[in-house]
Amino acid sequence: MRKKPEKKDFLLPFFIIALIQIILIPFIVKSSKAGSLHVAWMAGFGFHLYFLHKPCPRGYRGEKRFSRWIITALILIFLVGGFFRIYRISEIPPGLWVDELYTASNALELNSQGHWKNPFHMTPLVGKGWVETSNLYLIYIRIVWVFFGLDYVGMKMASILPGILSLGFLYLLVKRLWGFRAGLAAAFFLAISSWQAGLSRWGWDEVLLTALQIPVFIFLWRGFRKRRLFDFALGGIFLGLCQYTYASSRILAGFVFCFLVAESIFTEDFYERNKKGIFLFSFIFALLFLPLCIYFFKYPAAFSSRFKDLSIFKDMDKADSIFPLIRNLYRHFLMFHVIGDPNIRHHLSEKPLLDIVSGFFMAVGILVVIFGFHRRKNRFVLLWLLAGLLGGILSSTRESPQSYRTGITGPPAFILCGIGLMWLIRMARRFVEDTKQNRLILHSVVLALIIISLIINYHRYFVIYPEEPDLWNDFWGSRDTFMARVIKEKEYSGTKVLLDSVFLSNFYSVFQTAQRIINNGDTEYFEPFGRTPPPPEDGFLVFIPPFRRTIYEQIHPKISWETVSNPIGEVSFYYALIKPDFPSLAPQLLQKKKQLFEVVYYRNDRFIHQERKNSLKIDPIPRDATKVKISAIFILPRDHATLFMFDINTKSDVEFFMDGENILLDEKRRAYIPVSGDAHRMEIIIDKVQGNTRPKLLWRPDYEHEEPVPLEFFIP
Repeated sequence: MRKKPEKKDFLLPFFIIALIQIILIPFIVKSSKAGSLHVAWMAGFGFHLYFLHKPCPRGYRGEKRFSRWIITALILIFLVGGFFRIYRISEIPPGLWVDELYTASNALELNSQGHWKNPFHMTPLVGKGWVETSNLYLIYIRIVWVFFGLDYVGMKMASILPGILSLGFLYLLVKRLWGFRAGLAAAFFLAISSWQAGLSRWGWDEVLLTALQIPVFIFLWRGFRKRRLFDFALGGIFLGLCQYTYASSRILAGFVFCFLVAESIFTEDFYERNKKGIFLFSFIFALLFLPLCIYFFKYPAAFSSRFKDLSIFKDMDKADSIFPLIRNLYRHFLMFHVIGDPNIRHHLSEKPLLDIVSGFFMAVGILVVIFGFHRRKNRFVLLWLLAGLLGGILSSTRESPQSYRTGITGPPAFILCGIGLMWLIRMARRFVEDTKQNRLILHSVVLALIIISLIINYHRYFVIYPEEPDLWNDFWGSRDTFMARVIKEKEYSGTKVLLDSVFLSNFYSVFQTAQRIINNGDTEYFEPFGRTPPPPEDGFLVFIPPFRRTIYEQIHPKISWETVSNPIGEVSFYYALIKPDFPSLAPQLLQKKKQLFEVVYYRNDRFIHQERKNSLKIDPIPRDATKVKISAIFILPRDHATLFMFDINTKSDVEFFMDGENILLDEKRRAYIPVSGDAHRMEIIIDKVQGNTRPKLLWRPDYEHEEPVPLEFFIP
């Protein structure tokens, strides 16, 4: 007699194969050409499906049974969702986004002083007065690195993992409120969404927030139904953890408590039945959020700076009208179905976030919950969606609609898809005779629509999206990722690699982090004007940016340079092999280094003396000199707006000229100067010199880090 299968017969194979899948993930995403591993990864799920051929245990009926086909459907959803988030991850998106790189850099420095930073404090992403990232989130990044390694894959897994986990969380939530069929539908549409899958492949703390918010509502609704304090406590823990992720978590917390207050006021006996649980939920949330509140109290800019920069109220004040807010409302309500986010890194530019199939189901779902607004679960999901949109509605109109700041609307949006699909199926069953043939036709139509939605989203993200002409240019970090990968390949070839010393500048701060993460370490630097030690027998490779080739050719015209171009045909850098027989030019080079600046002294506009120097230090100066003119020529790599600043120890009058044009300086002797990637002549004139003068020429080449202008950018 055949033994009746038990529940564990279905769970054990699932966890064994799931463990194998997790182990395989790093090897799969290491290379875009690992096709065999992709097949092995998917075959693992197919092998697991073999165990599901056994008949379902008796006694599990309806929604409560752990049925064979529900397990199969969940596995397929995780399979498809994982595929959409892992497939070709080394190519799409075209690199590590700049925020990912800065986050990784901060995570590396968590314990750089020999002790760990306070997990409840925050670390500026770039500099004070801008975005600050929770140290607790940085610790999460470090934990991910333990399992997946400190490299490109490890950084991507920080957002891929919560993106995949959110599928299971969403199923559990929807199953509890609308049934397991709606839960499967919602999880599937979330799994294949080109919008949500895209965010999971490059995003940072917003993706973790999207995943962590769902358990908050799972445990809250369990608490409402079973009145167990433990469920309310878990909900408070998850909401507290959410606060250590993306800034939209404050909106999420506001929505949760507004919903609880509104239900307590307008729903009879709601507060009386749940007051202990609500109190415990609020207390635990406050306890977890308190350390961060104390930090915000000490450093209010950490809380308000980003809101001030991106607030819609700045646009309203400028326009002296409420129209910018109305415009934002209008655009965000249309972004799911009509016209979406213009930012190419978030999604296909200006394309609706949902495909035509899931968009139709969501529209039906919205109508269903509006007409059923008297039911708590319906008004909950609708208000959740509206609250999530506030992150974009209250932001500047420059990037409206904003699908990243409203990323937390993903779960409620796809819940509405599941609700809409299930309502349509019920209506079809009501008006069509319930026969085996009609059921087969209905299931075939639903399956066809689901497959169409999957194909559309696949085509959007893996076919159209990579071919977008602006993707490479607008994805800040793509060039830096590409350069770091090339250097890594050359290092693997066995030849020692050195970087031109110009890469030490803050102008290349993003590249420095990219090559530190991708290469899992720093590369040594080559100083063309210094006394470089003799290369090893097989020589070493020197990598230089394009604008430095002119300088190197002046130093030694016989060097043979190889060109490295990125996928869109731009020259990323040049490299050359320096062998032991390379002639030493140290004396000549050091002489050239002293000729960077031309300094001319005047007395009442009459020429006195001229000299060449390798710094801006011009003291002591001739006693009878009343005016000094400093001239230099420098080259910049690409078009950008540079902030030049002067720090002069005297009260002398200062004039600054760029290519013969007099640049006006503010009271702090600063000026924003848009300059192109070419050679430029700079002149500084200091009139009525009083005593010794030590001018400093500073800049912010990446808009954040301030540094003296490196001598490498000047031409001898």
